Amino acid sequence: MGKHKFALLVGLVILIAMGGVVLLRGLGSNNFTDEAIAAGIPDTEEAREIQATIVEAYKLYYIAGQTYDVSQFPSVLANDPDVPLTRDQRERLRDWFGTVPNDAGYLTYVTACYTNAERWDRISEEAWGKAMAAGRDHLLPEDYLTPEELREIQEANRPIPPPPGRRSPSSMSAEEYAEWKWQNTRFDSVVINGDRAIVIFDDHLDLNEATLVRHAGKWYLAGVERVGASRW
Repeated sequence: MGKHKFALLVGLVILIAMGGVVLLRGLGSNNFTDEAIAAGIPDTEEAREIQATIVEAYKLYYIAGQTYDVSQFPSVLANDPDVPLTRDQRERLRDWFGTVPNDAGYLTYVTACYTNAERWDRISEEAWGKAMAAGRDHLLPEDYLTPEELREIQEANRPIPPPPGRRSPSSMSAEEYAEWKWQNTRFDSVVINGDRAIVIFDDHLDLNEATLVRHAGKWYLAGVERVGASRW
């Protein structure tokens, strides 16, 4: 897998739908219209800081994808009670934790994504180790599922989950990735309403709507929702 494609996929993993807002209706619902793009981007330091926050979040996703280090997430991401998790995100958290924490938001969700990814990468390494030791170039369900998991799946008549792929680390540094991300992200609009901002941006994969909140003078990413196909 090419390094650019891998970097894009890293970003795609964590850009799962969040509850959005309407830009032209007082920032109050999650509909999206072309008029939102027409809002444009104000030529202000605040708007530039907001855009930089989104790119910095991508950079931290990239680092976490390479090292599983999520310790820097709270510097850019936030849980905000006014930006609730989507149904899909809540279901994913329930699958991973068995429950959804009461204060769960975007920070909780993205952190869980990479915690779960670390688990699956470890399972992948162990599974491929078993396959190679057995002289195989493919995985069997028993390589990556425990006997208990296999039994539960069979008793519930559910399909066997696909085998984990081999991890392919990128050769890009975090700084190189951030620079590449700036060049491959098109910001269409930034609408600021007090301590809340809505940004429409195209990351070359999807057209997204991001919700940011300001705490103690600093902007944090509190949610991202896919609102359409990339227009590049």
